[in-house]
Amino acid sequence: MVNKLLAIPLLAGLAAGWKNDGPANANHLFNAVHAVMRHPELAQFPNGVSFFLASVPQGTRFYHGTGHPEPIPGLQWVAFEPEHALNFARMARGGPPGGAAGGKEGAGTQQPLIDGGDNGGEERYGYLHTYVTAKELRLLYIDGMSAGPGGSPQSQDRILFNDTINNDFRGGPRVEGSLGGPAPDQQRARLGCQMASETWGGRIDGILRTEGDFEIIMCDFENSLDIVRVVQTKPRQRTRSLEESGSKFGKRGFTARYDDLRGHQAVIDFEHMVSAFSYDIDLFPNNATRPMLKDVPRASLDPIKRDLDAMILSESPARDVFNWQAVTDNIIDRYAARLRTYADGTSFESKDALYENLEAFFAPFLDYASFPDDPAAVIASCQAQLIAPTAPVDGAVAQAVRHVLFRVCSTFTDVLVQDLELDAALDRFEELVAYLGWTELTDSN
Repeated sequence: MVNKLLAIPLLAGLAAGWKNDGPANANHLFNAVHAVMRHPELAQFPNGVSFFLASVPQGTRFYHGTGHPEPIPGLQWVAFEPEHALNFARMARGGPPGGAAGGKEGAGTQQPLIDGGDNGGEERYGYLHTYVTAKELRLLYIDGMSAGPGGSPQSQDRILFNDTINNDFRGGPRVEGSLGGPAPDQQRARLGCQMASETWGGRIDGILRTEGDFEIIMCDFENSLDIVRVVQTKPRQRTRSLEESGSKFGKRGFTARYDDLRGHQAVIDFEHMVSAFSYDIDLFPNNATRPMLKDVPRASLDPIKRDLDAMILSESPARDVFNWQAVTDNIIDRYAARLRTYADGTSFESKDALYENLEAFFAPFLDYASFPDDPAAVIASCQAQLIAPTAPVDGAVAQAVRHVLFRVCSTFTDVLVQDLELDAALDRFEELVAYLGWTELTDSN
């Protein structure tokens, strides 16, 4: 057959209003949206470089583990799940696990901001506080495993806090008024809430981050949360810890269902996003497999911070915006398994076998009155299946998701129309898989 694809990008763009050139890092933006508040994806790609606005509805319950029964008056940490908070509901003699403020951070994991203290006895019980949001919360969500374990605070330290965090864990004695946990994370909490008040005029109530569970650095407990109940926990010496017992939260055995539930409690505004992927920055030096900010010149990061400030000051997180994450789910659900089969190549002994399979899979988009003479119509039909015509067109996320789907649809159509030899066709799918970088296409899955 004759290659008829030379005009496809222009024709498909005119027909469907798609920005087929797309942003430079469309694949990475797509994956950042797909990974938001999802542990499997975040664990594999923990270095986040993006910031989103988020909201939590009034009446949502949160939990805090501590060594004191009194309600928290100011800045502290809250968990989405009581099991997570129970890990820290104890009077920590000599400081919290992993070392007191200024001590050595434990095994690369983020230690929640728990209170220290000593009950003066052998039984090390604590308290589990239950709170409910007194209003709709406005949050800044920092993507990636931004609170550990195994994650990276680069986007916080370099973009948000302008290289002012002291990551030297050999610090001195515990300071008065310590929040608990490693000193660098105490700095991040205090500076983040100081910015929320002074730089952003109180438009942000807290900072949402991900570790083994999801957490919020809540800037003002007293004005954001109402206390529901406080219960004393069983003395720790009489029972194994949650980590020792192999509980869901001790072993971090999270499920997609759990992540989806958290996504309903904290709603991410995908239309308001600031990402280093959208800037002319080399985030993958020396072919790094993860985005790296540590060696990016300070001057290159300043525009990101200015745009982040502008987003927070001019926008409010919306709960009824278009859900681009659901679109990424639909795209991956439809194409990941098939692409894995095509890229592997071992399932097809001949070109005819591949094309028979490929044509059957793409049959919903083929009009044999015009195929293969109108490949642009095939691409447009493929695109239209998964993104509604009323979906937003403008914005980095909209353009990135649209472009990734265009790459998928055009690759399938290109292979069909060009009638390539078996190895050449499989190479095209292998190239597409490498570009997409979906966790569902990796060997570990």
